[in-house]
Amino acid sequence: MSHIILGGSANALAIARLLKAPNSIILDFNDCSPAMSTKYAKGLRLLSKNEQEVLETLLSLKAPPPKTLYPTSDYWVEFIAKNSSTLQEHGFLFFKTPYNCSETILDKLKFFQIMSPCFPTPLTRLADKAPTRSEEIIKPRKSFIDSSLVDKGFLYTTKYVRNASTYVKQQRLNSNIYNHLSIAGLFLAGKLHTVIYTRKLLEYPHPGGTAVMVSTIDSEEIRARLRKLAESALRHISYEGIFELEAILEDETLWLIEINGRFWLQHAIGEQLGINFPKLYHQALTGCITPTEAKSRVTALWIHEGLPLAFLKAPSYMKKIVLKELLKKRNWAFAHIDLKDLTPFIKFIRCKLKK
Repeated sequence: MSHIILGGSANALAIARLLKAPNSIILDFNDCSPAMSTKYAKGLRLLSKNEQEVLETLLSLKAPPPKTLYPTSDYWVEFIAKNSSTLQEHGFLFFKTPYNCSETILDKLKFFQIMSPCFPTPLTRLADKAPTRSEEIIKPRKSFIDSSLVDKGFLYTTKYVRNASTYVKQQRLNSNIYNHLSIAGLFLAGKLHTVIYTRKLLEYPHPGGTAVMVSTIDSEEIRARLRKLAESALRHISYEGIFELEAILEDETLWLIEINGRFWLQHAIGEQLGINFPKLYHQALTGCITPTEAKSRVTALWIHEGLPLAFLKAPSYMKKIVLKELLKKRNWAFAHIDLKDLTPFIKFIRCKLKK
């Protein structure tokens, strides 16, 4: 069997490390991606961003079947959805998500149109050149344009945006970052299979940036509400597979923000709880999955090595939360640091210094 990890970011690195499997390959466009240098997988740089050429490269891989695909970004979710028939014909394993379902979770405007009649969802409309109202923020409509990642972080004007139609204006929720919540794991045959619950503690840039530190959620009440929301929302779009659902708790309302149909950035925190999501994902695709429950009373943190910079630039209330959680929770998972596999971390530092 083979494991084909699509993308080279920190979540791809975590997949390779958790699988520790022979015949693991990481495909990415960026040779500077830290995951490309892990000892647990062979890194293969894609020289062209042309979709047909990417497909041909994937089909030409000399890898023993079955060949499991592990998507780590929205680009790869869309790529698999577009080419699912061809990939299946060539022996690749993945969860076949209908293209309209993929479009729903990838496009923030369509997501609002489909989900808002049934779930509390921030009012979202297509961006324009008109001045942005104080109660709105501007987000990319999709996280990728072609194969290029759109910069993280909220905008407050479209003045310098080349094409406003690639962005949306969305209702601003005033909840602090501690109430940015998520439930993530596997959704199989209309039911949650194995999940974890986390909250964002620090992000960069702020607001609207990538998580730099997340923590497990202790509250049983919040976990139950997230579970109920996830079950209903994922059934509503007929989704199946690996997922992360993000929500914001504000004034007792749990707002549905987005669903990621891929391995999310912090899935390595599952290892601290006794859950190996890449192995469970592979087992689900090969029909031999067994239920796995998180270790009871175990709490954990996921930490990106950009934490010091994000901490320095964070508002004072966020700094207090971070320090409290660091003292409270002793089980830590890092995005890049692993004493048994240090090369990716060294590469991460070198690439950041170059930039």
